[in-house]
Amino acid sequence: MKLKKVKMSDIQEGPIRHLTLPDGFIQRVKEFKQALAEVEKTSLESTLENFQRDTNPENELRVWEKIASTYQWAVIDNVGLIEAEKKDVFGILLGLSMGMKDFSNFKNLSKEKVAEVVSHFS
Repeated sequence: MKLKKVKMSDIQEGPIRHLTLPDGFIQRVKEFKQALAEVEKTSLESTLENFQRDTNPENELRVWEKIASTYQWAVIDNVGLIEAEKKDVFGILLGLSMGMKDFSNFKNLSKEKVAEVVSHFS
């Protein structure tokens, strides 16, 4: 799959597909957002609205929970990461969740650390 760069201004939000979310869903969203609070700043309200737009919010939530758990593993396993390194870990995880394979643009982590994060996410 080839990734294509798109201007943010060209992206349109999809319609609200789910007026309500399943029981326990909001708590799970709060938990992954807490785990990613250092690097993911989207409001809870906006995040929930985005899930309401998803075709399958449960699958999307599982992806975010995997991103959050891998991020927490990386931060705990690598105590002392600076903010830029944490942002790179998050960026790599986001990229992995979308099928990215080239992580050479992440300059704050060694190639070995990048490979470790990729391996742990897979």
